[in-house]
Amino acid sequence: LGAGVYGWKANESYGYPAGMNLSSVATVDTVALTPPTASRTTGSSHTVVATVTAGVTPVAGVRVDFTVTGANSAVGFAFTDAFGQASVIYTGSTGGTDTITGTVGTVIGTATVTWAAP
Repeated sequence: LGAGVYGWKANESYGYPAGMNLSSVATVDTVALTPPTASRTTGSSHTVVATVTAGVTPVAGVRVDFTVTGANSAVGFAFTDAFGQASVIYTGSTGGTDTITGTVGTVIGTATVTWAAP
């Protein structure tokens, strides 16, 4: 886009070439959360795994944003591995139902967890 040159005197100036490098953006078609439904006891933990794919091909190195709403709330993120999978663990302290969303850009997957007292 341009180059900048600066310095105090003509014989002291130096510059850096300027430019821009844009990497390709990963194409994501699906974010699938597993297990899609679960039942847990309050005070225990729950793991949800997001599988991110482009068609049938797993997409590695993509950030998945997780949000838990409902009886419990939590937020977090993880990056997909070579198999296109990213996971998070959270603990439900309140009985009821949570909805978990995994988001990559505008592509969203959902799952639910029902928490019951021991």
